Amino acid sequence: GATTFILLTGTLPFEGEAEICRVVPPGERPVVMPYYASRGCTKFVSLCLAKDPAHRPTASEVARSTWLSTASSSSRISAKMAPGSEQMSKTTAAALDVVD
Repeated sequence: GATTFILLTGTLPFEGEAEICRVVPPGERPVVMPYYASRGCTKFVSLCLAKDPAHRPTASEVARSTWLSTASSSSRISAKMAPGSEQMSKTTAAALDVVD
């Protein structure tokens, strides 16, 4: 999330320890996104910057995010993982906007 934010804006997502440690109320974004960030980008960065690590997607889940794939609905990626690996939780799949 932080790396994506930095690449998108050229700035750090947080300024100082107080901002990093700030409690984010439910439904509020952890950072202010620039006006040019798409809804998908904003959702992606916000999910990756969730304060509670248990609420952040894993690296393999992030890799299957629709935002990281092309915009075409025919190229949307599947929430199902490779055989032998765990399936993404429905909550994470919905948050990352992936499809079955």
